[in-house]
Amino acid sequence: MRYIFLTEVCGNRNNNREREFFSPGYFNFLFMSWIKKIFLLFVFLSGSLAFAQNSTVSGIVFEDLNENGKLDSNEVGVEGVGVSSLSGIVETDSRGGFKLEICKNDIVFVIKPSGYHFHLNEYNIPKYFEQIYPQGSPKSLNYAGIRPTLPKDTLLFPLIPSDTQSGFRVNMVADPQMPRKREVWFFRETIIPSLLTANSEVTIFLGDIADNNLDVFPHFMGSLKALENPVYAVFGNHDVNYRSPDNSLKAETFRSWFGPDYYAFNYGNTHFVALNTVDYFGWNDEYKKKGSYFGGIDSTQLQWLEQDLALVDENFRIVLLTHIPLHPDYFKKQDLKKIFSLLEDRREVTIVSGHLHQNKSWAYGPELYWNGKSQLRSVIAGSASGSWWSGPYASDSIPQATCVDGSPQGFYQYAFRDDGFNYRFVPAQKKEDYQLRISSPHRIVKYNPEKPHRVVVNVFSGDERCSVKFSIDGGTFTGMKQFTGVDPFVERTHFRRINGDNWSPGISQTDHLWEGELPLKLEPGIHTIKSVVGFPDGKKYSATTQFELVDDGQ
Repeated sequence: MRYIFLTEVCGNRNNNREREFFSPGYFNFLFMSWIKKIFLLFVFLSGSLAFAQNSTVSGIVFEDLNENGKLDSNEVGVEGVGVSSLSGIVETDSRGGFKLEICKNDIVFVIKPSGYHFHLNEYNIPKYFEQIYPQGSPKSLNYAGIRPTLPKDTLLFPLIPSDTQSGFRVNMVADPQMPRKREVWFFRETIIPSLLTANSEVTIFLGDIADNNLDVFPHFMGSLKALENPVYAVFGNHDVNYRSPDNSLKAETFRSWFGPDYYAFNYGNTHFVALNTVDYFGWNDEYKKKGSYFGGIDSTQLQWLEQDLALVDENFRIVLLTHIPLHPDYFKKQDLKKIFSLLEDRREVTIVSGHLHQNKSWAYGPELYWNGKSQLRSVIAGSASGSWWSGPYASDSIPQATCVDGSPQGFYQYAFRDDGFNYRFVPAQKKEDYQLRISSPHRIVKYNPEKPHRVVVNVFSGDERCSVKFSIDGGTFTGMKQFTGVDPFVERTHFRRINGDNWSPGISQTDHLWEGELPLKLEPGIHTIKSVVGFPDGKKYSATTQFELVDDGQ
């Protein structure tokens, strides 16, 4: 007897062919295959249902002395280590053991204690978490999430002993924002070399790794293989799986690559807390498009933050890592107040964010809802993509990507010590001492005896604590005044700033500008102008340029 079965070949439903076989052998084979599949499905579903009814996992955090990733007979557990789900935290007992209640789909992760480090995966992401998703992420999302994953009988988290760092450096990289593989190559050719040169113990990406197209994640991950330190990532608004119907599923794809979208870890006497500050309103069914968002934090994450901070030594410094800045212009006021209320008694707190594609820094006070006993400052750590990878383009087609405030693309490096910290801006495609630009005067300046020409200096990571001065032709230095405005360099070059989508970014005002005036008695001719900036940590940088003063009346 001859039977015909329609089969799909290479995913093409129309590419069907005939199969010939003899009964009953083929039917016996087919029957046993289906029995096996049904049995495996039954086992999996039984495990899923049983797990849904008993949502407790257990495990051990241990010292991995021989660094083989296994719990050997001579290795012991580590007491007092925080182990967390996305909703609650417990501490390990005297043997390093823990039991933790978790939700149906959850992630279990360890809050790294000082004096230890994790094993890294092939992309240098620390192996500090286990995804437990019995049913996997919903298939309705436009980008794949986490595959169905049942919990292991015992979760094992190895910690490798290391020296407790009294001094260490962290590279903070904001907004690579790559919409496709083309921009991933720009990232590899501009930011990765700078990261390799600016050595650090940790690299943290402050969100917007993607630009809505989450298919760039695997290409981005490949870029991280060159880095020789642990890499953490913060969730950004352009990392949202935008077909999520609400706020609960927005980070499913991000979690599949990077782990939890909020977490904490310790280095030395510093406690880092990464928060998910994107409040996503869900897919817009009416207009069939990506939904809106604003800065905020939900009640579950806020409760988690409260639990986390309660376990932190009162003498530790707190560093909040966010994508959307904790500022009422970008963040819900009531959520901002709740976060700050948990930090008011801390001896030292600082915030590092991205999102704005510029360098910016400000101090908090009561007008920004901060009433803590310590000074609080926030830094926007520039942008790796600058103004969204816009031109002008170099000879090898790499965009200059100047940020909207006139600063070059780049990132920040923080240097932490027991008694404090400082940071510096690291420009990409430039020398490391390129920290300021004399934006005006520019080339030809017309002499005006009644109106002196303005001198404008852009100090890329400057703030009100900096001192800036300039001199003409090696003469006496004159102090400059900080002001808020538009960098003249951005104004005169804006017409060239077009990216791969034929889109041009806007022009943004900035407060890291300083101004002065050229002397009225300056003689016509070519002159050299020099500007020097002094930063709060004592470092000084300078810039020099020339201009020609012409007198049309001669």
